[in-house]
Amino acid sequence: MAVGEAPGKLILFGEHSVAYGQPALGVALSKKVRVSLRRGEGRVTIRLAEGLRFPSDTLAAAPGALVKAALGADAEGIDADVLIELPPAAGLGSSAALAVALLRAKRALYGEEPLPFDQLLARAIAVEDLAHGRSSGLDPAISILSNVVEFVRRPGRTPRSKAELKVKTLAPAESFHVVVGVLGHHGGTATRVRAIAQLKERLGAPFDAAMRALGSTARSGIRGIAQGDLETAGRAANLAHGILSGLGLVSDEMEEIVRTARNAGAVGAKMSGAGGAGGAFFGLASDIRMANDVLTAIERAGAIGFVETAAG
Repeated sequence: MAVGEAPGKLILFGEHSVAYGQPALGVALSKKVRVSLRRGEGRVTIRLAEGLRFPSDTLAAAPGALVKAALGADAEGIDADVLIELPPAAGLGSSAALAVALLRAKRALYGEEPLPFDQLLARAIAVEDLAHGRSSGLDPAISILSNVVEFVRRPGRTPRSKAELKVKTLAPAESFHVVVGVLGHHGGTATRVRAIAQLKERLGAPFDAAMRALGSTARSGIRGIAQGDLETAGRAANLAHGILSGLGLVSDEMEEIVRTARNAGAVGAKMSGAGGAGGAFFGLASDIRMANDVLTAIERAGAIGFVETAAG
């Protein structure tokens, strides 16, 4: 038997605009996807951690389809057991984590050396394209590096090598806490990606201006995290949330839960990931007491939540 694992992710800044050449910042989560592979008959078992369930109406690719894509022609001779600790279809990178974990486990099953970053990223993108239509590469990059990651890619290109992207880990000047929340499901990343592409065609210059504004908030947020200035990062998060809301990516329910996080003391809060009917959001907190206050507030309001700490 061979085992592979990879963490989920939370995008702090840059969702959607990263596909148009703007910078993004994300952080790997402690919750992971674990894959066990063994020689067998092509059986695939998908399990969710306790308390989680698959939405019945999601348009995202089913995990079983991602397993088949990652294993390729060998799928019929391999049994796969998958444990997903992340809420699915919520914008926390479960598809990317599954792709990376599968590819790592497959290499281990055949006794092969781990792939270097470039090759693993390219293969994970090809698998993840099933879920996202055209992956930006951000999610699998964070999952592979398992860190706070700054990411920029050339617009209009799917990154297949380091020459087509800038990706590096970012060491925060000071530790900070992120209250990760999930409110329902976003309904499928590919759907949101297509909707944004159609919006670009309809709006033209105003859309391009919105992408540049999101890029500006991302750069401000990245500087804030890098310099230990969480207030600046929080204001950037609030501004970015407003722009994403204007693009139609934030439901009324998401607006309310983000306000709940801010009212409970979060330095800044915004939606995260694909957006749409629901999905992921977060609040930034400078200390664990504030983080726990925010977590309590969002859970009372009906969200699933947990606290992550990024070490400085």
